[in-house]
This record gives sequence, structure tokens and C-alpha cells, in this order.
Amino acid sequence: MPAWIGTFRNRTPINQFKQKGTGLIAGLARTEHGRWVLSDESDSIELEINLPTDGPAYWLAIRFEGDDSCVVFQQPALGHSNTEALASRRPFHRQRAKIIDAMRHWFLQQGFLEVTTPVRVETPAIEPYLDALPSRDQWLRTSPELHMKRLLAAGPEPLFQFAPSFRDEPNSKLHRSEFTMLEWYRPFADLEHLIDDVSGLLQAIAPFSENPTWFSAKVDVKTVQGIFLETCGLVLDERIDTLAAYCAQKHIHTHESDTWDDLFFRILLTQIEPNLGGERPLILRDYPASQAALAKVALPGAGLHTCYRFELYGMGVELANAFYEVTDPQEQLERIRQSTAERAALGKETFPLDTSFLQALQAGLPPCAGIALGVDRLVMLALGQSDLAQHLHFP
Repeated sequence: MPAWIGTFRNRTPINQFKQKGTGLIAGLARTEHGRWVLSDESDSIELEINLPTDGPAYWLAIRFEGDDSCVVFQQPALGHSNTEALASRRPFHRQRAKIIDAMRHWFLQQGFLEVTTPVRVETPAIEPYLDALPSRDQWLRTSPELHMKRLLAAGPEPLFQFAPSFRDEPNSKLHRSEFTMLEWYRPFADLEHLIDDVSGLLQAIAPFSENPTWFSAKVDVKTVQGIFLETCGLVLDERIDTLAAYCAQKHIHTHESDTWDDLFFRILLTQIEPNLGGERPLILRDYPASQAALAKVALPGAGLHTCYRFELYGMGVELANAFYEVTDPQEQLERIRQSTAERAALGKETFPLDTSFLQALQAGLPPCAGIALGVDRLVMLALGQSDLAQHLHFP
């Protein structure tokens, strides 16, 4: 067959060809120190070939039989800055694939069922602070949560999903408007089960990370109240004056319209979060009840009123958010209506009630705990990086 068409039957990987010395090899040929070097997915090899060493790179296939060789395919590979950048990240792409494969294998070993749910939805976001991206007459999901809970109501089986998700926010070192969410749910489980899951999952990743000691370390668990006292000397209660005084002391920007939650988050993000999970993974639990979202709220007692929710941190980066889920349909409806009112007050898009989700709750959602984990951020930390652009295929 002519060399400009090509035939690649029985191609031999270069690492095997080096042992056999015969067969068809193919890959990208480039000049290195005046010599042509052919590279494929397995290895590289120097070639004795009559091509101009000042010419472009070539996609090349050569058949070797004894002392004879024959070029069976040759096409210039002119190169481009975009493709070169992609090629430079290929080792990270391979490592990312290994990490995700290890995560999937861990869930399957634990008896989870992998599921797939719709990306285009009618109700994309319940939380007041999330903005969704439109898709014709629907929206791109901000998370697979509602559909996964519908599946859970149909049968109490542990579920997980690697879910492409979308949020209308600017790109940065730690944010992308399109990202991969790993979400999983355990029926008849609470937050303690999810803490064990997090520990097992991180240990499964450890062999593929640049810092296996960190990923294998025992997960540290602290309360929100404890970390505010330890880091800031603050005893959290419902009084906004306490937080306002601390912000003034630390020169943290405030506004007269700020709520208690606004000041709480400013202190958390500026004074506490950057130092969380440095030596080992850290779970921060017992968030204020005002930030419960779809998590169950604890019974009121002395001190700050809290909810059954935790977040996972590593190297100062938020990695996951977990809830002991609300299963009562009336309480869920009230939470959704409250959130919708908050969105409207903030001037954000509001969405119709997801009646199928509410019907699933009325049919009976089992007691369950669920967690959403940012895969891209976790892979970034596993590779010892500080910017998502360093390992994403198309940053």
C-alpha cells in the first residue's frame, strides 16, 4: 500500500520491538541531536533513516524484516503550540486516568453500583449561591444529587457516579465552570460511614500520588467550633457582634448588610481554610445549622446550633462536602422554598420545583448519607500541583 495511505496491521509496540528486532513500528518521529527518534505510547527508538534532519516531525510507520526496512507510512506533523502543550501534559493525563481507575475500583470493591444521570435538567441548583448554565430550554446540572436520590428511593443500594458538572463561575487555579464531580450515597448510613469511605478512598489513591504518606495518613476530624477556637480564639455563638469585632481586629472587609453567615465565611476563608489539611487530610464537621442546605439539623443545645455536615480539606483546598441527608418530604420542600426565596432576594435565577424528586421523597427515601467530591482538585493534589490547568486535558 502506498506510504501516503498507510497500513498498520500487526503493529508492534516499540518496547516489544526492541526485544524482537522485527515487525512494524509506528509513531511520531522527531530529530534529537541530529538523529531521528521514533516514539509511541510504549517507548522511543533511534532510527537509521534518510529524512532531512532540519525538516518537520513526521507520523511514521516502518516495517523491519531482518536487515531490511521499508517506510509504509509518512506524513508531516507540522506541530502547533496547542498540540505541543497537550503533549507536554500527557504524563499527567496518564496519571489522572490511573487515579480515577483506582477510585472506581475501590467503589466497586465496596459493592457500590455505578450510575449515570442526565446532564441537562429542569432544576439544576437548589443552593442560593450556585449559578447554572443554560442549555436550550433546560439547564446543565450543577450536581447529580437530585437524580441520584431518586435512584436511591427506587432501591436502597449504595451508588456512585463520576459526573461532569457545570457552574457559571469564572475559571481560576481551583475553579472551572466545567468539572468532574464524584458523588456517592450510602443508604442506612450516617457521616461516620462517609468518613470511613473518605479514608479508604484516599488510601486507594496513595500508590499513584506524589505524596503517598499524606494520602495514607489517618484522617483528622475536627469540629467547626473547635477550629475557630483553636485558630482564632473565637467561641462561636449566634451573636454577629462577636464575628464583626474579630473582623475589625484582623482588618477583614465587612459591610453593614453582612449577615452572620457572611462574616463566618470571610473568617473561615481568610484565616482558617488556607491552613487546613496540610500534614494530613482533615474533615471539618458540625457546621452551623444556618448552612445545613439539605443536611439534617441537630437538636438545639448549649452553644452553636449545628447540622450533620462535614467538608474534607487537603493542603488548604476544599475537596468534598458531605451531608447526613434530609429524607422528610415536607422538610425538604420547606428547605427548597426557603432557598428559592433567598435566590430571588439575591436577584438570581429561580427554578421550578423538581416534582419527580419530591415524589421520590414521598415514596420513601431511606436514611442515607451523601458526599460530593471534586475529582479535578483531588487529582491536582495527588500530582503535587497547585493549578488545575497543570493536569486537565483542556484547561
